[in-house]
Amino acid sequence: MADGPILPGMSVTVEVKVQGGFRFISAAGMLVTTNDAFFAVRGVYARPWAGVQVEARAYDAGSEKNSELCAFIPGPPCGSGGARDTEGAEGYVYIHSGIHGHGDLEPADLDWQNPVAIVNIQRVK
Repeated sequence: MADGPILPGMSVTVEVKVQGGFRFISAAGMLVTTNDAFFAVRGVYARPWAGVQVEARAYDAGSEKNSELCAFIPGPPCGSGGARDTEGAEGYVYIHSGIHGHGDLEPADLDWQNPVAIVNIQRVK
């Protein structure tokens, strides 16, 4: 797990120690300027003899309404951790369409296009 938020343009290294024949990697992380968006890669074959780089897309967890209201967004610029807006939630996971500006968030400052992260996987001896 990363120590804290990873801002645009920043990177973090997370070392995962395994024993045996683990060859598939999955990773996920929350996009904190939303109420229920996350990035994910799933079942990436981690070739033991070479590294692999994959692009991670943003998904909407479907667990909360996409109101874009700061009252329900835990990360910057809002900081409302623990508050949830579940009425009107989609109820299923799908590719997130970004910030639209119909709440408190400004798309020009906070919107994104997929992919939202690049995950590099390499063996460390």
